[in-house]
Amino acid sequence: MRTARSPEYTAPDGTEYLRNGYDQLDGSPYLTLIVVGRPDGNGKEMEAVTIINPVKHTYSQTQRVRSVPDRANPLPSSLYNNPSEVQQALQRGKVTETGTATVNGTQAIALSITLPGMSPGSANTLYVDAQTYQPLRQVAFVDGQPGLTVSDWVPATPDNIATAKDDSIPSGYTKVANAMTR
Repeated sequence: MRTARSPEYTAPDGTEYLRNGYDQLDGSPYLTLIVVGRPDGNGKEMEAVTIINPVKHTYSQTQRVRSVPDRANPLPSSLYNNPSEVQQALQRGKVTETGTATVNGTQAIALSITLPGMSPGSANTLYVDAQTYQPLRQVAFVDGQPGLTVSDWVPATPDNIATAKDDSIPSGYTKVANAMTR
């Protein structure tokens, strides 16, 4: 299982900031900083990805403009941090309740989420507080990739938002084509 420490923030303009710290299968850590810009209205959005490898003291950066997936019934990115969006997605049948669980001592409802372009055999489950519908944890399995990714929700405090938006490179790190270890 890969463990993710993932402060995420969706700004009012729709720009998404994700700061994911992972432990790779070999135990070595790496950090991804992802900024997905708001769609431009012409079917395009900007994605910038920075990968920081603290084992090798390297980093890599890529930026691309990509086509926004055609989403006839899109799920809002705020689903992962907004109880009212969770309730609306349930009412509209965009997510499916699949059971219950306990997450960090809180009774939770497990919701199965199918995302556009998800490969068959992949799974995305969002656990929400059974009383408030506040998202608590996301568990993702991508078919063809080893392990699970588990991300626990963190509140959108000023400090957590600043952490999610922090794209600084540590001093002394060398830029390389791809900083991920394999």
